[in-house]
Amino acid sequence: MDIDRIYHVSNRPPPVADWSNLPDGTRVFVTRDSPIPPAGLDLSRLKELWTYWLKPASLEALLSTLDLDLLSISGSHCPDLAFLAEQRHLRGLAIDWNNKARSIDALAALGGLELLSLQDLKHVRDLGPLAGLANLRALQIAGGMQSMMEVDSLDPLAGLELVDVRLANIRISDSRLDALAALPQLATLSMASNAATLEEFARLSARIPHVSCENFHPYVPLDGGALPPGADPVAALDALCDGRVMVTGKGNPILRARTDRSRLLGYCDRFAVAQRAAGAGLHRS
Repeated sequence: MDIDRIYHVSNRPPPVADWSNLPDGTRVFVTRDSPIPPAGLDLSRLKELWTYWLKPASLEALLSTLDLDLLSISGSHCPDLAFLAEQRHLRGLAIDWNNKARSIDALAALGGLELLSLQDLKHVRDLGPLAGLANLRALQIAGGMQSMMEVDSLDPLAGLELVDVRLANIRISDSRLDALAALPQLATLSMASNAATLEEFARLSARIPHVSCENFHPYVPLDGGALPPGADPVAALDALCDGRVMVTGKGNPILRARTDRSRLLGYCDRFAVAQRAAGAGLHRS
């Protein structure tokens, strides 16, 4: 399953209006304005739950009656996520916009998780509880629209069988990406260009050249399509006319392909030097 399946609003069902007449008894969307389920109602068929802005107590009470496959929680500011550990059959989980939680320790108990999206958990920094999620295949970690999400390190992800990793609007405290080179099944990587330095992206691109990532080039075109894997970034400048390009790496500028060509060539040289150094290191080992 694609990770969009559990977090993108286009995939959620209509809000529940009448618990006794659910159009699809397996999928439900519950908001703060939804009615409370009647006592004794059989919800054994319900396997997918989306919630929006439920009070923590209401969310916990609802989940205590369910055994879910997919769960998407938005706007419930639960300081303690321990109740999630009871959902042992979860295959997909999305938690969005929680300003109170400081730990995701409960997720370590969810060994069946295949998809996980953590978005705008402003006080969660330690990804350690994810280290044992052997079935995890797709992971999204993102900040909110107006705030970044800061994590201590990506090291806990090393060794996981992740295929799709998306990191958006995040700050990595140790500024290292090398854990991503230790994901043996990784196929696609999406990251904000300012998540690490240009040299860090270059080193990673040398270690996992088979992975699709637009930041595995010294710049990203903003007025055209992304550079294809293996493209010569210097030769590609001519085809961009004077279009805008965003230089890869934190703190780097947006430039014009023709007007700023000499500056862009400098960034291309830096990228190539870091790639070659990383490649030489691999050959020595």
